[in-house]
Amino acid sequence: MAKLKEYNGHYCESEYEYAFIGFLEAEGWEYISGNNIQRINKRDVLIADDFQKFISDTNPELTEDEAIQIFDNLRLVGAESDFATLHKVYGWMVDGIQFTLQDGTVKMVSLIDFENPGNNIFHVVNQFTVEYTNNGQKEIRRPDVLLYVNGMPLCVLELKKILPMRMQQSMMHGNRLLFVIGEIFHIYYTTAH
Repeated sequence: MAKLKEYNGHYCESEYEYAFIGFLEAEGWEYISGNNIQRINKRDVLIADDFQKFISDTNPELTEDEAIQIFDNLRLVGAESDFATLHKVYGWMVDGIQFTLQDGTVKMVSLIDFENPGNNIFHVVNQFTVEYTNNGQKEIRRPDVLLYVNGMPLCVLELKKILPMRMQQSMMHGNRLLFVIGEIFHIYYTTAH
């Protein structure tokens, strides 16, 4: 695990980030820098290779095209309200996604293997830039750490130090953080619109 370095009685926030990543690596999570994730554009928040590998490995009867169709169902979700989209994706993650195979057979395809956790792909990611539109202008945000399971971001972490003398400033930062979350809300329901 990474060791925190002290700087004149204070710790550098990036040290918290790398210590946290080191802790997760010790627990079996694989680290990937967000800069090394292949994606079409910076609005894409899924790790396509992980998702398709998990779907193919746990459903060997699916064709490559069928696995891509399931990925696209998740990637393109979001035409509804944010709440409805979150509810739908949560249901898919817990219960699986209903999918009709090319031969007409209907199958529930699990997005997370809760019975055999070792079948899942766990990645901890930092330096992952997410693009959004604000009043017609493209903007970016870069959460400190994201936790991915099977290519889907399930947890977004902002690691901040709070010192007693900066408590009020930190509380103000917390209020700003709520605005940041709203700005990149699509990361929570994995849309690519």
